[in-house]
Amino acid sequence: MNGMIINHLMFADATCIIAPSSTALQELLDICADFAVSNFIIFNEKITKCMCFKPNSLNGLFVPTLWLNDVHLTFVTSNKYIGVIIHVKHRDGDDFMRYVKSLYSRGNMLISRFKTCSSSIKVKLFRSFLCNVYGCHLWLTYKQYTHKRVVVAFNNIYRKLFDILRRRECLQFMSIIILIHLGCWFTKMFIVLKHV
Repeated sequence: MNGMIINHLMFADATCIIAPSSTALQELLDICADFAVSNFIIFNEKITKCMCFKPNSLNGLFVPTLWLNDVHLTFVTSNKYIGVIIHVKHRDGDDFMRYVKSLYSRGNMLISRFKTCSSSIKVKLFRSFLCNVYGCHLWLTYKQYTHKRVVVAFNNIYRKLFDILRRRECLQFMSIIILIHLGCWFTKMFIVLKHV
């Protein structure tokens, strides 16, 4: 990146090591193990996972075993890192479903606690709790129905929070609120949609 080699990402207690080959990754793991011993840090080998991102032309490529502190590390096809689900085939369906569950969870909390508030307060709460989309810039490959589930979740929560009947249109009101607050991904999503 900008002429620099980035081989690790760290946030709080989460560490991600990136390498172009299994040999390079094993060397980095050995360096981490030595650093941990000399600085009294403990890596939890039980929750440490490996992922191998291969192009379709190299699907049959053998990936050797990797070790951390003499413990065999397991390879997985998807893993949650700092709240975002990453898949080796760059599929974002799992992360969409995580986001939909999170939306409903936050939406139900708002509905149960703030249903009797004024509309202006509800709008501010809706923007604060539901319009922040963490990690959406990573969503590249997804199917139309998973995309639609996010829209349906927004609609359902908005209708319940503002007591709008199913027969009435809510998208025109909701899209104004969301378009003001969200970035280009959701802006495109709501412009494409037709009224309910």
